[in-house]
Amino acid sequence: MKSSKKQMKLNQLFFSIIALLLLSGCFINSKYHKANNLYKEGNYVNAIKYYDQFIAENPQSPYSTKSALERSKCYFELGKRAYNKENWTLAKRLFQLSNSDEADDLLDNCLFNLAKIELAKQDTLTAMNYYNYIFDNLKNSELLPVVIYNKIKLHYAKQEFAQIIKDYNYLWKNHPDSEYVIKSLFYIDKILPNYLNKIALQLDNKKYDEALESLQELQVFPSSLDDEINNLLAKTYYLKAELAFANMNYEKSYQLYNQAKQYSQKYEKQTKNRINEICDSFIKQGENFLAQEQFDKAIETFKKIFIFQKNHEKANNEIANAKKQKTAKIEARKLFEQATELHNDEKYKEALALFEKSNNLYPNSDAKDQIFIIKNILRADKEPEIFAKDIIFEYKDGKLVKNVYAIQDSLVAVHGHEEVRTSEWKVLYSFGKYKYEVRYDILTPAENYYFIWQIDLKNRKISALNKLSEKVL
Repeated sequence: MKSSKKQMKLNQLFFSIIALLLLSGCFINSKYHKANNLYKEGNYVNAIKYYDQFIAENPQSPYSTKSALERSKCYFELGKRAYNKENWTLAKRLFQLSNSDEADDLLDNCLFNLAKIELAKQDTLTAMNYYNYIFDNLKNSELLPVVIYNKIKLHYAKQEFAQIIKDYNYLWKNHPDSEYVIKSLFYIDKILPNYLNKIALQLDNKKYDEALESLQELQVFPSSLDDEINNLLAKTYYLKAELAFANMNYEKSYQLYNQAKQYSQKYEKQTKNRINEICDSFIKQGENFLAQEQFDKAIETFKKIFIFQKNHEKANNEIANAKKQKTAKIEARKLFEQATELHNDEKYKEALALFEKSNNLYPNSDAKDQIFIIKNILRADKEPEIFAKDIIFEYKDGKLVKNVYAIQDSLVAVHGHEEVRTSEWKVLYSFGKYKYEVRYDILTPAENYYFIWQIDLKNRKISALNKLSEKVL
């Protein structure tokens, strides 16, 4: 019995909860239905009030979305009432609150009329704000062409050339058949010369990207100054190319040079000459590196030419030559090192052959110096006295000997042949390997002259051993 009574109490509680939920749901929905009834009756102001309450209290309810849509229609209907009474300010606010496509279809007219009112009051700033709202938010408006035309007129009054170009560009792209394209062209023709002058000034101030952006906007639509525009475009790309080249961005500079010559015959010729000039400068730089035996830098420099001219015959030849010289120098150096070892071992003939081979493969001063020394050594070993005398007689094409004989002749003129005697040329061994002395004495009754020089046969160096001998060198 107790169990049965307990079960009955639970059932009663369950049905009470269900009933409460049903009553609560009906109460909630009744708020929506009240708003809906007011909407259907055309009592839009009160309907909006109840829709707002319902949405605020029941954001998760399935009726919340429906309420928002019906509230939007309420604003639209209220907006239409204001619109029909030409209360443009109120209509604008209500259509904006409606936030619907059908409201936007009338909102543009409200804003357009409001702009007209402000223009009558000479409040161009507020009028422009209304036009800008249409332009920025109501792209499908049938009034857009005339709105842009009116914007252009206002910009012209303030000499805002860049904005006129932007607006006209949009008009031309999106409404090419509109009568307002032709009407706006009147202002374009008026501002274009001054606008191009401003762009030229931007180029003078190295504002290349700004100038390019302006010119690209002009390029979209035809004008009477197409040639001037294209010349400025070519100049802009050319100057950007020069800047990129100065920054060693060679690929970019080549692209920009190519763009420059597309717009103007003048710059097509100028660009061609400039590229030839660049290639010639790289050739000279590369040749300077070659002269300094910096082969890798030379090759790298010559290769830069191919960025500007794909098939440059001289660059190809110079690269081949640089590689050949680099290989030859490496091989010549190996031969030089082998020859040096033989030289150190006093195997002079074998060393000489390798030094000559090294020099023939890649002429260089080190090898030439060694060839000179070894040839001197070989001759010094064979006939040192004759070699020493030859060095004296060959010195400065015989200058030393001529000077000695000139002194002798002057003494003969004073004393006569019989009173002037000479020792003839004498060669004597001196202290040090390959060192010899060469002497020549002139004797007279009044005075004697003793000439003496030391000869280093190894390097053919002559050193005077007294002041008289030094004087005739």
